[in-house]
Amino acid sequence: MSSAEPLMPCRPEPAPDLARIIRAFEAIPHCRALGITVVDLRYGTGVLSLDYDQRLVGNPRTGNVHDGAITTLLDTVSGLVVMAAVPDDVGVATLDLRIDYLRPATPERPMFGRATCYRRTQNVAFVRGSADHGDAADPIATCAGTFMLGAGGYAAAEAASVHSGGEPARAPAGAVPSAAPETAEPGPAGDVPAVNRRIPYAATLGLETLPGSNGLVAVLRHRDTNIGNSVIRSVHGGVVGALLEHAAILHLLAEAEAETIPKTINVSIDYLRPCLEGDTFARGTVIKQGRRIANVRVEAWQDDPARPVAAAHAHFLLI
Repeated sequence: MSSAEPLMPCRPEPAPDLARIIRAFEAIPHCRALGITVVDLRYGTGVLSLDYDQRLVGNPRTGNVHDGAITTLLDTVSGLVVMAAVPDDVGVATLDLRIDYLRPATPERPMFGRATCYRRTQNVAFVRGSADHGDAADPIATCAGTFMLGAGGYAAAEAASVHSGGEPARAPAGAVPSAAPETAEPGPAGDVPAVNRRIPYAATLGLETLPGSNGLVAVLRHRDTNIGNSVIRSVHGGVVGALLEHAAILHLLAEAEAETIPKTINVSIDYLRPCLEGDTFARGTVIKQGRRIANVRVEAWQDDPARPVAAAHAHFLLI
């Protein structure tokens, strides 16, 4: 998204209670665990911030933040501005989110996620956003997402969570482990579990590896700090997206003979069902691989692989 192409935010009628939305946002366990904070929130537009932290590192050799953390930041700000673009009684559910990673985030610098709900129909809201280090004209990633409005069930419960006036959920102390040592190095080539154990962001979310009959399986262990909706106890959408991206990376390391951690070019995530608390599994499949670019399909599930909770297509640069 270019600063030369301004987007006009939606003007909801009747207007939602922004202060109430912010209070509920501050109670989301995963946002509190990562330290995501509200910089600005207006009707249909907003800005969040995320400080650099060793827990977010995805490549111990470079110190670069895991792209899954950027996904979480953009997913969060996108959902927040939709809530700020519809009346309080309208439910919201994420349909899909596409992210283009333009360049690596610079280590030691905070990130800002910006989004605008620029179009709203009776049933769907459309969002565009970006992440940067403080200059909106120089993004490190951009995103586009769509959200269903007026839905019942999961969507209504999610809206109730954001607009509830109850006691904020408290993330248990010590639930997020400390990062791996700053000097940690990935394990030997081909030892994917060793590589995974040395990625601080994997330890932060509880991402592990399992052998599977159809290839390596990534598993997201249940942690209260991964919760995004305390009402229905569902996993944060950004965490689900991070699981999908991480599973694709591990698959490439295991099956595509990638010698270093691949760089994500873009990812398109479809949210299919609510991902409730409990372990969540994901497995990747290489659709096409060239010498430098790989196209990977990933699906995540909980109880039944035939009923995925989310799916993604992603392109990676093999470096």
